[in-house]
Amino acid sequence: MKMIKMALLGGAALAVTTAAARADDLSALKAQIESLTVLPGSDGLLAIEGKGSLDEYAAVLSGQAGPLEALVAGRNIRLAIEASLGNMHVAAKGAIGTLVPLDGADLKLTIDNSDVGTMLRKLRLPVLAEGAMHVQATLADTGKRTRIDLGVRAGDLTASVTGSLAVLGLRDSELDITAQALDAARLAAALDIQG
Repeated sequence: MKMIKMALLGGAALAVTTAAARADDLSALKAQIESLTVLPGSDGLLAIEGKGSLDEYAAVLSGQAGPLEALVAGRNIRLAIEASLGNMHVAAKGAIGTLVPLDGADLKLTIDNSDVGTMLRKLRLPVLAEGAMHVQATLADTGKRTRIDLGVRAGDLTASVTGSLAVLGLRDSELDITAQALDAARLAAALDIQG
């Protein structure tokens, strides 16, 4: 088993080879919005319902977010959203006090897919893992910073990110990133890493 462990401290730069699908591979993808409805919901939030597709995968979105003034201002945002793309299901629930700087977060996110490898192949993206995928992430306010805990299990790949954020990005973050794969050669090939 190969293990990669990286730490991001402060404004330290990190050069990582990343998986990126070539732009011409993605240009053939067809995204379509069939319907999108935003109406007044409960408790001052906006009720959101949408349907569409990405290539052969049906996409569905439902839930609530807002209030509208909070979304525009980037402050005191509450949400409870569920979405799916084919057999991938996403749920996000919680609140964020401010987006910039990131503060007052209490947010939970889960993503599940019963066959992530097939979906990545059909969308012409690098196949980082085969089989079932489960992602669980939380953002929690800790005073001056926001705690992030992210766990990923996808086939033989496991990864985690723990630490703290000052913004929704890597700037000024303090993160411990760990990834493990039983088949490191397959993962390296997917990421186009040689040597």
